[in-house]
Order: sequence, then C-alpha cells, then structure tokens
Amino acid sequence: MRLAGKVAIITGAGAGIGQATALLFAREGAKVVVADCDAQMGAETVSLIEKGGGEAIFVQTDVSKAADAERMARTTVETYGRLDILVNNAGIYMQANVVETTEDGWDRILGVNLKGTFLCSKYCIPEMIKGGGGTIVNIGSEAGIVGIKNQVAYNVSKSGVIALTKSTAIDFAAHNIRVNCVCPGTTETPLVK
Repeated sequence: MRLAGKVAIITGAGAGIGQATALLFAREGAKVVVADCDAQMGAETVSLIEKGGGEAIFVQTDVSKAADAERMARTTVETYGRLDILVNNAGIYMQANVVETTEDGWDRILGVNLKGTFLCSKYCIPEMIKGGGGTIVNIGSEAGIVGIKNQVAYNVSKSGVIALTKSTAIDFAAHNIRVNCVCPGTTETPLVK
C-alpha cells in the first residue's frame, strides 16, 4: 500500500504497460484515473481494478488534443480532490524509415508520443503545485537512446520524451515535483504484437 491516499493518472491505460501500471498502482492503494482513447479498453481496465478491490474512473482522452488533456486533469481533481501522480504512457508506433515516413504518420506519432506527454504535463503540473507537489513518470524507450532501424518517427518521439523529462524535472524541482523517465526495451504488449 505504498500509494495509499494518492491519486494517479495513467495515460494509455487500456492495454499493455499502461494497464499493468494502472493495476499495480491500484493494488498499492492509489485511486486511479484510467485515461485512454479507447472507451471499451479503458472500461475494461477500470473493471479489473474494481474487481481487485481498487478505485478507478475512466476518462476518454486523446492525449494529442489540448482540450482532452485539460479535461482529464480537471476531471481528476473534480472527482478525487487532488492529483499526485501522472504516468505519461500513451504511445503509438509506426515502422518506416525517413524516406518512407509520410508527413501524416510523422505528425501522428509525434502528436501522441511527444506532444501528448507535453500536454498532459502542462495541464497536470498546476494541479500538482496546488497540492504541494507530485510525481511524473514518462515512458520513453530504449529507441529514444540508441535508435532502432526503420522506426524513425518513433525513435525521435521517444528521444524528445527523454529531453522533455530532463527539462521538466529542472523547471519544477522547486515545486516539489519529481519527473523521471523509464525507457523499457521490447515488451510483449498489443502494440508490439
């Protein structure tokens, strides 16, 4: 129960790493806000949390849209009265090199993976400051450190998440907000499959 009394938003919590994180946080006592663009998958995660004795709500969220990110943060505080933890996990993937990558594909990958992390942080940090601090965990990737063949947009997006993490950590340390980045390797999730 290391997270008892805490309120946590997990983006991309409908499946994979996000769902596993949401379930773990709930088992550790957090009230979890399941944020995902897929309503059915998000509702399934909430159901799993509730079956395990935890507390959760679902907020349908496209993290690449400012209005959705702002509504997610507002709904969290309206429901639970505070916001302690944000896990920026939502992400998408595309396999292509720089020549094969379309402009739309580039914009979509960076929109969800990098802009989404920026927007969710932008709207959650002020709520954390009001509560005296908080924690942000950004999910990067080994691809953001070493680069992996034929996934240029994904590699760039995850490199950006690492840089965003460093900048945000420095900018908000004085507000008692800790910001870290986890960079997993290949993980067996629906996205990878």
